Parts: sequence; C-alpha cells; structure tokens
Amino acid sequence: MQNLRRIAVVAGVVASLSLIAAGCGALTGASASSQGATHHKTSTSSSSGTSGASTTSLSLGGSSTSTTGSGSSSASTSGSGSAASPGSSTGSTGSGAATGPSATAAPSPFPTIIRMAMSSLPQSVLTGAMAPTVLPLDAAGSADMYYKPSYSTAPIMGYAGFQSTYSVTLSSPEHQLAAFTRSLFDSSAHAQGALAQGFGDQQVPASAETVDLGYGITAREFPNGLLGTTEIVWQEGRWTVRVNGSSSAPVAEASQVAAFLHRYFMPVPTTSGGISVDVTSAGTQATVTWTSGDDLLVVRAYPGAASPAQTAMRMAISMESYR
Repeated sequence: MQNLRRIAVVAGVVASLSLIAAGCGALTGASASSQGATHHKTSTSSSSGTSGASTTSLSLGGSSTSTTGSGSSSASTSGSGSAASPGSSTGSTGSGAATGPSATAAPSPFPTIIRMAMSSLPQSVLTGAMAPTVLPLDAAGSADMYYKPSYSTAPIMGYAGFQSTYSVTLSSPEHQLAAFTRSLFDSSAHAQGALAQGFGDQQVPASAETVDLGYGITAREFPNGLLGTTEIVWQEGRWTVRVNGSSSAPVAEASQVAAFLHRYFMPVPTTSGGISVDVTSAGTQATVTWTSGDDLLVVRAYPGAASPAQTAMRMAISMESYR
C-alpha cells in the first residue's frame, strides 16, 4: 500500500506560517507589521465597531462610514463595488476604486470586507496577491463580520526562500469564522518544500479498513494511536484528503466531503495539496492547503462557521488574483 500523507493542521508549515501572519505584532521594524489590535466591522446595516485602537463601521447601503480612535480617518463607500480604506496608516487602497458621484469603476468580484482587508495591507506583500470571492457564514446567523489582517516579511527559520506572508481572519462578534493566508517563496520548489514540512509521511496500516464513500471513492480508515483518533484518508489527484474524528469514525463527514468533491473541482495544485477536516466535540475545523506557483495558500474554516468543511473548500475554490 502506498504512503498516504496526513495533513498536520497544528504543526509544520501551516501552523508556522499562520502564527507568523497572525502574530506579527511581536515583530518589530519596517519588515513586519500587524493589524492585530484593530478589528474592522462590516454589516448589512450601519453600525459602529467597538474593539481595538481604531474601529470602522460600514454600511453596504451607500451611506458614509466613519472611523474613530487614534490615527483614524473617514471614508465613504457604496455597495456597488467601491472600496473603503479603513485608516490612514496603510499605504494600499486595495482595488483602487474611487468614491463620489463622478467615479466609475468596473465591478469587483471581491466582497467589500475583503477589499477593505486587502487595502489595509502594504503593497510590499500584495504583488501577485490572492483573495477569496466567497465569504463564510456565521453558524449562529449573525450578519456582522470583522476582519483582522496581518503580514510579515521577516525571514522564517527553516523555510528556505521565504519572502512574505499575509493573513486575514474573518470573525463574527462571537466567533472566528475563517481565515486565508498567502505565503510567497522565491521559487515553486521552495513553496513545495515548505508544504512538505507540514506533511508527515505515514504508512497506512495493513489492518486499515476499506471504506466506500460513494461516487467511486474508496478510502482507508484506521486508528491514530498517537492522537487517539480515527482517520479516514484518500487521494484525489494531487489532493490528499483526511477526515479525523476524535470520538468515532467520521464516516458521515467523510462522505459529505467526498460528495462535495464529486460535484465541484478544487484548484489544481502546482505540486500537491491537502484537505484536512477535524471533527471534535467542540465542533468541526477544516483546512485547505496547496501550492500555486511560488505561493503556498491556506484557507481555514472554524467551528463558528456554518458547514466548516464546505466553507473552507468553497473559499479555496473562489481564490482569485487580487487586483
């Protein structure tokens, strides 16, 4: 039986790069920055943000927005594709859409909150940037969403050819919903090398049971003694899919993933990619990781999102060049 690789969600490159992107506030100097202290909020009705040193409220109906707190500035936007720049400390305006009655711009495929988040990142990390055109939904039904961007250009020990990374976390008032991260390397070989560090070669035991997930997909089920869990693993083209259950074999969840993959095409990785779904008593978390040229891309959906596995895969499919 060939080796099937298990995606390591909390170890290896996914965790390392995500921690760098999310924890840039610990870094100093011009090469690293973080918006970690700032949450920006968008909703379908006018409202005011309340957390962080600077907050932004956005009305998608076309009324002007205002910012409060130190170093903030005002911006206006409409729901027809214009972007708002949430603050004066960033040097990028995202999609570059203008405001005012005489402004004209091609409609953007990116939701307003994505454009706001990307606009808060510096141009130094936006060359060749990628972002999703699909947003997560809050499982509890909240229409309010916050974004938290972060980035770094500081070297990461152990990751040859690393150049930069940025991450955007999307949250409801109560929960983290999803996040996307793009890490740029100086070559596709180094991007693949970083991805390989997040994988662990694992021989599927000879005693592993065969599981028919439907749609012509046959997976292998076996206990992971190290983690005390049961894993269902299969291969689809360049993708390795792993569904992990903490209390019992997650056959139903694996079948749902198989059904989604039967209906929709995932991005084609330059080298390889992984879909990891972890089912626990606290909820389901899903991570999609793949290489695209010199990029290592990660999309993750948290238990607070509606249908986390489908959310992560839909967001991954929707990733486009940000322009």
